[in-house]
Amino acid sequence: MSGDDREKLVQWMISKGYSTGHGDTTEDLLKELEWQIRERAELEKDAAWIYWFVDIRKASEQVLGVLEYLDKIDTERLYGLDKVIDGFYKTLNTRMPKREEK
Repeated sequence: MSGDDREKLVQWMISKGYSTGHGDTTEDLLKELEWQIRERAELEKDAAWIYWFVDIRKASEQVLGVLEYLDKIDTERLYGLDKVIDGFYKTLNTRMPKREEK
């Protein structure tokens, strides 16, 4: 690789947020880049789990909020709401296309 190509690699690494280390040679730069890419991939996997956990936590907080609200509702009204929801699902199920068995 020529000096110009090495410089292009250095500029690309910097623009993407990678450290060039002591990259005296192109091979040094590529070694530096390789471990950083591996490390970044691992961090992204960890971040995906964290985002999933946060989504689950938000959903559980919403469910708790609904349960607290339902605790305050008169049970007679709640029973009526339950009948409405059941009727809705029965209507929905009758309108859904049937899957053909193979």
